[in-house]
Amino acid sequence: MPGATYTLPDIAREAGVSESTCRRYVKNFSAFIPMESRGRVNLYHTDSIPVLKRIKHLYDMGYATQEVWDIVSQDFDQIIETSPMSANNGKQSQVENPPNTTDIVNELIDQLQSIKDRDTDIIKIKHFIVTMKKQLQEVEAGQREMPSFENIRYILNRLKRLEQRVEGIENWLKENNDPDKT
Repeated sequence: MPGATYTLPDIAREAGVSESTCRRYVKNFSAFIPMESRGRVNLYHTDSIPVLKRIKHLYDMGYATQEVWDIVSQDFDQIIETSPMSANNGKQSQVENPPNTTDIVNELIDQLQSIKDRDTDIIKIKHFIVTMKKQLQEVEAGQREMPSFENIRYILNRLKRLEQRVEGIENWLKENNDPDKT
């Protein structure tokens, strides 16, 4: 594993999470977090930091673990454990059933479709927010029947959280899809 490595406390500090949270992330998302064992110590590669930060961001935005997994699997490559040398006279080990080009292209097409679907969902959510705001303004202007005060407060809070979630997704997409950053 080339490059710098960190212990769990170090990688947790770099990612801005507690050690126990980092342990949970490493356990639940090990397929995306490069790790090397040296005796009783696990060392994590610097590539783990953006993965852990993204996981934290998604949880902070209110996503469930399965949703976080789905998004992280689209954003980061999974780690495939292979040993470079096998016990067969030092020959390179072979990966069973390596993916063919068609499978890789199909996976990329699926990922692109998923991104397109996510963008479509953002547009739908924005449209819903605008529609709800308009309906609430009509209620305030007396053009619609007035629901109970608690319902209005609940709807407004829900709309505000939805709006923040959409803004968070859009900001993250802008930050991570900016070709000038690479």
